[in-house]
Amino acid sequence: MNANEYGGVVDILSDALGRGSIQLLNGESRAITHNVTFPEALQLAATVQRLGCRSTAETGMAYGISSLAICAALRSLGTDVASHVAIDPNQSSEYGGAALALLRQYGLEKYCRLMEGPAHIEAPKLISEGVSLDFAFIDGWHTFDYTFIDFFLMDKLLRPGGVMAFHDSYGIPKRRVVSFILSHRKYRLLPYQKVPAFRAAKEIAASIKRGKPKLRPYADRRPSLIFLEKLETWEPNYDFYKHF
Repeated sequence: MNANEYGGVVDILSDALGRGSIQLLNGESRAITHNVTFPEALQLAATVQRLGCRSTAETGMAYGISSLAICAALRSLGTDVASHVAIDPNQSSEYGGAALALLRQYGLEKYCRLMEGPAHIEAPKLISEGVSLDFAFIDGWHTFDYTFIDFFLMDKLLRPGGVMAFHDSYGIPKRRVVSFILSHRKYRLLPYQKVPAFRAAKEIAASIKRGKPKLRPYADRRPSLIFLEKLETWEPNYDFYKHF
């Protein structure tokens, strides 16, 4: 897919990441210190476009690069009824509203609804509202329990045929959540391009040097960003269990 096929998303992301900082609504400048990468942002945008999404959500907004990619992709689809929900308890307190300021800078704020609170409190509200999602992005707190809760609630919202993405998926907690999903729900891991062998070896060597050898997270060369397609809505029997 060339730049023109992204409907302006490439230019927006190149500009935002090229600046390296965000002008906050109070006039201060805030450096972008952690975020999805440019290729990852393009993957998010391309997925939203491929699915023809009208309703998307994410847990963990931070500096808003993922939100920017998703909202720019929604706009490129040419509808004003598309909406993105970002759930983040720290957007004001920790990030100074950086993501909201970034979206406003590119005229994308109308596509995004911020729910400023933990996902386990905010996502059930979306369920009560009857929201149906085409795409969900999980990038909140990275421990197993919080990642699992994010998945469990987003799964209630995601339609069959929709896609759920996970960032930092090489971490053990997220890998275990993904293993649970594939063994206890009807999802499939979408094909991905493997991390180059030299980079995987470098990560393994670095973990050994830190005294915390981690072979498994890097041995299969899984990238940080992975996508799972929901095949159907399915609940196991009340006593179902499989090792994962």
